[in-house]
Amino acid sequence: MPKRCTPCLGNIVKEVLIEELGDRIPNLALALQEVSDCSDTLGIDLCTTGHKPRKRSQYQEYISTCMKAKHIKGFGNAAPAMKECAAEWKAQR
Repeated sequence: MPKRCTPCLGNIVKEVLIEELGDRIPNLALALQEVSDCSDTLGIDLCTTGHKPRKRSQYQEYISTCMKAKHIKGFGNAAPAMKECAAEWKAQR
């Protein structure tokens, strides 16, 4: 099971936020008390790891292998080679 992340803010970060924004954001201090403390007093961990890339399709894998095998040099040669690879894929299916 993947490790779960707990968002946290360092104590100094919380203090700076309260000093700078406390008078403009009501209940900011109370909201920041709810956030866990990071072990690093200047730390910020928002647990944003991004998304997991989707698995490539068989077509994508085939085209990738086919194009690499053609050892294309230059952008102008890529389009005809791609058409050849696509035609080969279509003939297989």
